[in-house]
Amino acid sequence: MLPIKPTHSQAMAATNRIGWLCCLLLSMTLSIVNGQQAPDLRVTIRFEQTLLIDALHQLNELSDIKLSFNPSNIPSDKIINRSYTQVNIDSILKEILGDSFELKYIGEYIIIQKKQSQKSEKQNYQFKGDVKDATTGQTLTNVTIYEVNTLNSTLSDEKGEFELDFSAKKGITALAISRKDYQDTVIMVSDLHTLESAIVLSPAPIPASPNEKTELGKKLENYKLVRLFTSKENRKNTENVKQLEERYFQFSLLPSIGTNMSMGGQVTHKLSFNLLAGYSYGLNEGFELGGLYNINRKNVSGCQIAGFGNTVGGTTHGIQIGGFLNTSKEKVTGVQIAGFTNFVTADIEGLQIAGFTSIAKGLDGTQISGFTNIAKGPTDGFQLSGFTNITKDAKGGQISGFSNITHGDMDGIQISGAHNYSQNLDGMQLTSLLNTAHEVKGFQMSALVNTSKILHGTQLGFINYADSIGDTGLQIGLINLGRKNSLFEWSVEHADVIPIRITFRSGSNKLYTALSAGMQLEDEKLWTYGVGLGSKIFLKSKFYFNPEIHAHRLMQQENNDFETVNQLNKIHLNFGYQFFKHLSLSGGPAINIYISDYINPESGLIGNDIANKPFYDEVQEENIRIQIWLGYAVALRF
Repeated sequence: MLPIKPTHSQAMAATNRIGWLCCLLLSMTLSIVNGQQAPDLRVTIRFEQTLLIDALHQLNELSDIKLSFNPSNIPSDKIINRSYTQVNIDSILKEILGDSFELKYIGEYIIIQKKQSQKSEKQNYQFKGDVKDATTGQTLTNVTIYEVNTLNSTLSDEKGEFELDFSAKKGITALAISRKDYQDTVIMVSDLHTLESAIVLSPAPIPASPNEKTELGKKLENYKLVRLFTSKENRKNTENVKQLEERYFQFSLLPSIGTNMSMGGQVTHKLSFNLLAGYSYGLNEGFELGGLYNINRKNVSGCQIAGFGNTVGGTTHGIQIGGFLNTSKEKVTGVQIAGFTNFVTADIEGLQIAGFTSIAKGLDGTQISGFTNIAKGPTDGFQLSGFTNITKDAKGGQISGFSNITHGDMDGIQISGAHNYSQNLDGMQLTSLLNTAHEVKGFQMSALVNTSKILHGTQLGFINYADSIGDTGLQIGLINLGRKNSLFEWSVEHADVIPIRITFRSGSNKLYTALSAGMQLEDEKLWTYGVGLGSKIFLKSKFYFNPEIHAHRLMQQENNDFETVNQLNKIHLNFGYQFFKHLSLSGGPAINIYISDYINPESGLIGNDIANKPFYDEVQEENIRIQIWLGYAVALRF
């Protein structure tokens, strides 16, 4: 067998009973030099009345084309008349060779083999020898020696020695010797049964300006869980060998015990069954079932189911179901379901469901977990967890039993049992304890506290705080606090019904809350407490109009019956003058609306005798008395 344009060749001498070898050692430069893989190389060439064997020689003369074939297998009378312009070499070879040949790619090398029928006779072979560095002469350990069709393989030992026994179809046997950072060597074998050779490997040239994308992050084979299930030979073969294979089916007990043996990391499948665990290059629109663990170095499309977990080193497109975990280093498009955790180093577009936690870089879809969801990048969808949700930016919603955290913009809704946080809120926060945000353009609602640095939206809670309140900002609560553009005011007041009253106002001039308490020391000796809302509208620089509404509970100083209705509502139309920043005087008419079912023990009448010439006085159903009259109020505010 003759090589075509090898970078170097080495005649092999047989030391067994067969005294000659029909094979040559062929070294080839891997794609570390050129970023294009051999099948993707595009060429322009014209054949006119050219014999097939001559056409192959012409292709081999082109730059970056390295062919290896047995000339005796090439038809001697086949004529080629074709013209190609920037067509990839894979398409050209398949067209001129026809269906009788198949191609194997190892780095930049193309091996042309004649197809054999399923019934072709198999022969047993043995290949042994040692491997050295062509430059230094030092022995090389952990070199992968494998048959390219069956993927039978072995590694050189600490002395650089190896021995490989394999069975292959007669006439199509090819051996490859590969090691990381070295040029591969290919041996074409015809009829020899036992081969012995001293192999030398040349170091691969180091490119002056590498343009190949370097692998980011930790290699899959360095993960502790992957190392636990894979053997040293699995990992070394993955490191050394560039050849990739596609097979329809594989079965394995463990990554080193199965139809692919220790070369499973180089093979993509459509059907993959692992009794305990399996290790493959990928899954191509197929199905994989593992008793414990499925490991795929690169991309997976289809469905993976494992009793323990699934690990993918590339992209995932489809469904992953793991009893404990699912992991993927690159983007996931589809569904991950795990008993404990889902982990995606890149983005997920789809659904993650986990008993404990789901983690992804970015989320376009939904995360559901029993404890926590984490999207380190933006979220466009929903996060639902029993404890906490965390993301960078969110468009959609977060619902948790305890806390939601959005480190960037939140354009959606956060609902939690205790705490919500977002950097910038253009949506809604709902919780029982605490909502926090840097800038609020939406709505915060809490049973206890809402806080923000800048408020352009609305806060509704028991206590509201905003460092700065914008023109559109509103605070609605019992206590509203702030620094810039906020209102914080006390007042001493006198009114027709309650002559002595103290009121605390907080919020902003646009809308504030008023808490008040007062007393009446006349015959019935009443005291009162209540809450109200108001607005301070400046008509000129000092004059302002001040509408307010109040609701007050009236209590007798000697008889406090909380079961009765005894409520005085007031509508104030005040006008005021602002002397200084923290000093003003206001006053104006008020409409008093008194609602009561309290029975006065002295008079026997319904309600306290507080109305002054009411213009409406009626007793409604269930003995509820309503009185309405005009009053007044004045206040000194500071």
